Amino acid sequence: MGGRYEEREILLPRRRGDRHDTDLREEEGNVGVTLNHPRDIAAVFDAGQSPLPNHIGRIHIVHEHPGHEASVRRVIANAFGRDAEARLVDDLRLSRDLAISLVAEEEGKICGHVALSSLKAPPHALALAPVSVSRARQRQGIGSALIRRAIQCARDSRYEIIFVLGEPDYYKRFGFETKEAAPFRAPFSGPYFMALNLVGLPMAPANVIYPHAFEALN
Repeated sequence: MGGRYEEREILLPRRRGDRHDTDLREEEGNVGVTLNHPRDIAAVFDAGQSPLPNHIGRIHIVHEHPGHEASVRRVIANAFGRDAEARLVDDLRLSRDLAISLVAEEEGKICGHVALSSLKAPPHALALAPVSVSRARQRQGIGSALIRRAIQCARDSRYEIIFVLGEPDYYKRFGFETKEAAPFRAPFSGPYFMALNLVGLPMAPANVIYPHAFEALN
C-alpha cells in the first residue's frame, strides 16, 4: 500500500446547462468530519455542476509535498470556517495515517485539498475526509476532481475499499453506495454511511475503526 503515483495535470472542463438539486447540503460547504451528526460530515464543498468561469485557468492536482502543510492548513480552515478539520489533517500526517493527500493548485497557489486516511480495520481500507476547497473557488468542480483523482490513487495503490459519511445523492456519482457499507459495523452506521468497493469482490463483515486522530472531533 501507499506506493508512488504519477502526478497529473487536470484541466477542468466547462459545462453548460448542468444542474443539481440546490437543496442538497453538498452545494453549501465542505466535506466535514464532525461525528456528532451524519450531515455534519456530509456538508460538501461543491456540486461539481456549475459552469467554470473563463478565468479559471489550469487546475493541477498533485500529491502534497513537504512545504505544502501551511497552505493546506489555511485552505482547510478557510473552507470550514474553523480549525478542527485542519488539526485533524495535521494529526493524521503526524501519525502517518494520511495515506493519500492531494492538493489542487492554480498558478502555483493551493485552492483545494483531499485526504484519505488508513483505517485500523478492515485491512486495506481508507476513509475519505476531509475534502476542502477555498471559499472563493467552491461550486466550480474542483472538489469533485479531487475526489475522483483520490479514488484513482487508491485503486493504483491496491486499496480495497473506501468509506465515507455523507449525503448519498452526492457521493453516488463517485460510486459510493450504502449497501456496500451495510456489512460493516461503525458507530455512525446508517443511511449516510457509504463505501466504494474498489475490487468488485464480496468483503467479509468487520468493524470499521478510524485512526485515533478522529477521536478529537467527537
